[in-house]
Amino acid sequence: MTSPTDGAPVTGTITVSANASDNVGVVGVQFLLDGVALGAEDTVVPYALSWDPTAATNGTHVLKAVARDAAGNTTTSASVTVTVALDTTPPTVAMSAPANGASLSGAVTVSANASDDVGVVGVQFLLNGAALGPRTRPHRTPSAGIPRRSPTARMPWPRAPATPPATPPLPPPLP
Repeated sequence: MTSPTDGAPVTGTITVSANASDNVGVVGVQFLLDGVALGAEDTVVPYALSWDPTAATNGTHVLKAVARDAAGNTTTSASVTVTVALDTTPPTVAMSAPANGASLSGAVTVSANASDDVGVVGVQFLLNGAALGPRTRPHRTPSAGIPRRSPTARMPWPRAPATPPATPPLPPPLP
C-alpha cells in the first residue's frame, strides 16, 4: 500500500494505491476495506482507486491490497489503518439582527450567529428566498488547529423597505 498512510484521517474522498510486482507479472490488484472488496479489481498500472468514504461508518477501518498474478497466486499487503471522520452534523444559524418583526428603513445591518461541530465556512443571507449578496465569511479567524465555532457574520443592507421587493437589489461589496 502506498496511499493512504497508516493512521491517516479520512474526511473526504481519497486515493487508495499500491505497488505490486511479480517475477512474471501482476495481472491485477484488489483493494479491500475491512476484508471486503473495495470496487473492482484494478488491472492497470498504477494500481489505484478513488474512495469516497460516505458509505463507511465513522471510526477505524483497515485497508489492504491483494496482488494477483496470471497463475492465480496472490499476496496481501500489510494492513493500513485509517480513521473515517465525516462531518455529518449540519450547522446551526440564528438571525441576530434585525429583530423579527422590526420596521426597517435606511441602511440596516443584517447579522446572524452560526456554529458547527467542525467549522463554519460562510453564511448566505436571503430575503424572500433571494440572495442578499455573496456568502459571507466568519469575522473570527481561529488559531491554527482550532475549529471555527460560533462565528458572527454581518452584511450591510443598503435599503430595507417595510415591504421587501420581489427581487432585492444586491448590496455593495463588503470592504
